[in-house]
Amino acid sequence: MQTPNAIPGLIQVLWIEDDPVVTNSYPAEAEQYDLQLVHFPCWDDAKVALESDFNRWEAIILDAKCKVHAGSTDNAPQFLGNVILGITSICQKKQRPIPWYVLTGDGSKEVLDSIPENRQEWDGDWKKVFYEKTVDREFLYRRIRHRVKRAPSMFIHQHYSDVFNAIESLGIGDDVYNAMEDLLTQIHFSTLTSKDYNDKFKNVRTVIEDVFRSMMNNGMLPEQIKVNTAWSCRILSGKDCYDKKSEPVVTNCVNILPTVLEKNLMEMIFTSASYLHTDCKEDTDTRHTRPYLEAVGNTPYLLEGYALHLCDFILWYKKFLDDNPNQDINRTRWKQWQDLH
Repeated sequence: MQTPNAIPGLIQVLWIEDDPVVTNSYPAEAEQYDLQLVHFPCWDDAKVALESDFNRWEAIILDAKCKVHAGSTDNAPQFLGNVILGITSICQKKQRPIPWYVLTGDGSKEVLDSIPENRQEWDGDWKKVFYEKTVDREFLYRRIRHRVKRAPSMFIHQHYSDVFNAIESLGIGDDVYNAMEDLLTQIHFSTLTSKDYNDKFKNVRTVIEDVFRSMMNNGMLPEQIKVNTAWSCRILSGKDCYDKKSEPVVTNCVNILPTVLEKNLMEMIFTSASYLHTDCKEDTDTRHTRPYLEAVGNTPYLLEGYALHLCDFILWYKKFLDDNPNQDINRTRWKQWQDLH
């Protein structure tokens, strides 16, 4: 069957329902709640739309007693069992969950027993197991709208829970929390144009600088009023630092940073600096980031990769600090020759 085009601005809901009285009346009322209900009479038709245009759908509504195939009879256990299993499998392959809800006029025990408990992952605060067509439609529309608007943030925090838990545990601050959420959301939801996303190279600097400030508080780096990111990376990598007159500033540094992280950090530091400061004069360090992005069609892939590198950086810092909590001992891994202030 021909799937109607999406109406701009409306939340796209895939809806499996075969009652023409219902399919003719519910879509108009759902639009008042910013939802476009796109109905399919059986799972076979809905499955094609779900697989072929997966990114369109933000929620799924199921009638309990509907058809798996066009020629099937209405059977709640057979329908719900096959459909929910199919939705779960497709979402796992696409690596994005889509919440589903049962909207039905049949509240029989047969229906209740056919709805799996995993619905509680996104709808656990709804005390009923399903939504009744006669009295719960408005509640369902409102709840779908509310959840879809929160879905990207919820998914990112669940998918990268180890990273966000580390940020909270380390007490790094809201700036890092928000910067990482912005960077990671784009990977899964593409909420921004590539150009707008690339303007978030400043988030890379924010995360690195704030993590280095936290390391100063924990003795891993000498205190600096203005964070010198390149020096900080060198100190953690066991390399001495010198001023412009080749005078030693920080020496006797012990290497604690894995080589992979060192290389990734230095690349992110100079690449982001090149993007943010187009007048950068340090030819040995600048990566000419803007011309590079133009050469590859301003894709978001470089920054998306950096977002994942930053996840590893935060998790490495959390583990190192868990294993080395003593600030005084941490300060013995470098020697400061002159006041960095």
